[in-house]
Amino acid sequence: MANLVYEDHGEGLRWFVYRFERSPLVPPQRYQCGPSDRWHGLSADDFIAQRPYMRMSGAHIWQMTHEQLSDELVLRWMVERLSQGS
Repeated sequence: MANLVYEDHGEGLRWFVYRFERSPLVPPQRYQCGPSDRWHGLSADDFIAQRPYMRMSGAHIWQMTHEQLSDELVLRWMVERLSQGS
């Protein structure tokens, strides 16, 4: 579903959430970082391998969101997961 990372963003250490989805430029059958049809987290090995690209602009094999962990974010995820089940 996502990667949870404890990292420094200039104001001290905070928890952040990274989510990924396949770039529209990449054919679904060639995408190997996770499900090609929805937002997801990366495996630990893929996250470490892809980490340098997360700080670079430009086209990548995935699109990424990066948000600070919050109550509102967890609630949004719960609603999203429940709506996927129906």
